[in-house]
Amino acid sequence: MPRTQDTPPQFTLHLAWSEAPPRWHYLKDIKAVGEQIWYGVFDQEGQRLGVLVFCAASRRLHARDTWIGWSEEQRRRRLALVVNNARFLLLPYKTVPNLASRTLGAVKK
Repeated sequence: MPRTQDTPPQFTLHLAWSEAPPRWHYLKDIKAVGEQIWYGVFDQEGQRLGVLVFCAASRRLHARDTWIGWSEEQRRRRLALVVNNARFLLLPYKTVPNLASRTLGAVKK
């Protein structure tokens, strides 16, 4: 079972993983703004398997707001409940069965 790690301070985890997305992720570098939380994914031996990065949602995103059906007041009150999954990267050099599903399930909890 993969372990997710949310280790304070976040800056330490950010530095440890900042080289992975540009090298392995098709979107390259992360240009997330605002609040961020980085989750590292490790196996039982502590070897890195992946990283997930969540950040604050965009203040205004017409397509999202229209799809949800928010009024201006609802958007203002509820935007803090929305997060943006900026990156989900599983490193390609080690495969673990069902790692993506298990990782997302662990983060959801």
